[in-house]
Amino acid sequence: MRTFISPRLLALCGTYLFLLGAPGSIRAADYDFVGAAVFTNIQNGLGRGQDVPYYGIGTSDRTGPNLQTGSIRPTSAPAPVGPATLQFTGEVGAHPLLPFGPKIHIISTADGQIVCTWKATFTIQFVSATDVIFSGDGEFTVTGGTGKYKKATGKFRTLFATGPIPLTSDSAVAGVTQNGKIKR
Repeated sequence: MRTFISPRLLALCGTYLFLLGAPGSIRAADYDFVGAAVFTNIQNGLGRGQDVPYYGIGTSDRTGPNLQTGSIRPTSAPAPVGPATLQFTGEVGAHPLLPFGPKIHIISTADGQIVCTWKATFTIQFVSATDVIFSGDGEFTVTGGTGKYKKATGKFRTLFATGPIPLTSDSAVAGVTQNGKIKR
């Protein structure tokens, strides 16, 4: 006898896993986020050293769908490293949504928040006289959290890159990947 599974039940299970994610274990596990981020205040961040707020959304097998928020605090001015490339360094800046702006990055999940700090190198690659690609390569350290992530620890690497954007743009959207380990 063949077992019949309703298409509605399969769709409901698929929706549940997409929205809430598969449950994570207590041990350290691979963390593999894929998503997109929006950066704002880019011109003041690059020219005046102000924080550059960002907001990301995506999903991972470890956390399910999540929202990521924080800001980039430039720690150096953009400097040439090649004929059409500038680089600068940065660290996590004041959180744009929290009172008193603690210097943290937050990953909000259905099971709680994961709190991180980070340092990164950012690149501005000229693809024409008026267009650039903005990218970053950062090392994140998990320092705790809330809910099931209250005692979270771990490290992961974040890479992002925009498509070509106008050099004078004050905001940009980038594709983002994160890979590493997070322990609850």
